[in-house]
Amino acid sequence: MDEKSLEALENADLVFWIADYNQLGKKTEFEKLELIKEKVPLYLIVNKGDVHVSGSVAYKNTAAEICSGMKENKFINFFQSEEIFLISSKVTDQFWDGIFQQFLARISELILNADLKISLDLIDSQSKLLQKSLETELVLYQQLQQRINLFSVQNNIDNITSKEQTELEKSVKQPLYELRESLHKHYKKCANMNTDKIFSANMFATEYLIEELYKDFSALQNAYSLYFNQWVQGYRLSVLNAFGGLFGLLPEHHHSLRDSIDKIIAYYGLEQELGVATKQYYLPATDRTIKVLDQLGIRFSNYKSGITAAAHKSNWKLDFQVLTDGILKVNEASKNMPFSRYVQLTVDDSIVEDYLANLNDIVTNSLINYVVNDINTICTQAVRQISESLVILEE
Repeated sequence: MDEKSLEALENADLVFWIADYNQLGKKTEFEKLELIKEKVPLYLIVNKGDVHVSGSVAYKNTAAEICSGMKENKFINFFQSEEIFLISSKVTDQFWDGIFQQFLARISELILNADLKISLDLIDSQSKLLQKSLETELVLYQQLQQRINLFSVQNNIDNITSKEQTELEKSVKQPLYELRESLHKHYKKCANMNTDKIFSANMFATEYLIEELYKDFSALQNAYSLYFNQWVQGYRLSVLNAFGGLFGLLPEHHHSLRDSIDKIIAYYGLEQELGVATKQYYLPATDRTIKVLDQLGIRFSNYKSGITAAAHKSNWKLDFQVLTDGILKVNEASKNMPFSRYVQLTVDDSIVEDYLANLNDIVTNSLINYVVNDINTICTQAVRQISESLVILEE
């Protein structure tokens, strides 16, 4: 077979093999047909039938003999149909013209029916592939939705606080206790000074004495920073793991969203590398509380006189009355409590206030919020649309 014929086969949908009645089933034909069969469907046409056939009876007998012989030597196996098309391209009379028209009609029927079957099989196979693809994509978006929901729960400040606050209390328990004790002792010293020293002297003395408080405050701040640095390292790692998983699942056609996730991974990866050194976390609310408590020792001029005083209005919301034996009456709460108990409540509250502020700074990230909301929206829409498509396919 020449090179041009081979090139033509590359673009052919089917091939008619026109054989000579007198040279059917030659060895060379087997070799060529083997090559063609691998590429396209084959149909056999036997030419020069007029040499041996002169009527309809002879035509049927000759066609049957050819078919039997080709089955015997397996020549027929190369072709799409076992039906033999015996024609004459030379003779033009009523018989052979009629045979040729029958041949055209029959070959058209065979080819069209074959095409229809191929088309239906193709549609069926493509439908199954589409269904499988949609089912795979549905699972993917469901997994994305589960992961983003899990991250949203884990990244919720209230959930983090309820989970981590016990660990925070353990980490600062000892320095917090020592600070409370120092505040109580400090208040007593200041109150005693008020009985026999003038106000200006008391101011100087309390400013001097507060340095002792700030030694304990510094120890508390160091313990808090150590705890919070460890937590931040773990948090950044959890963000990297969460968004690394999301990036791996998110289909590639979501280019903008994948770019945003990539930025989050790059940012938190860099923060993780640079965050090896311990950062000092300042406690402004706790510091403010210490200063206000310190001022109580100056403002109450007589420890046992029962004089009512208002604390620093910008940071302090309650009015107090100093009673005997170091008891404070908290007017707003309408009950009495020991000063040591009041110190514990106010300092503990201020630690939580600082903790929530630091937590909010770390956890609140506009890019993360955008990605979480966008993925949620995409997943919800995709799951709904894919589910509807699967229902249609099944119908």
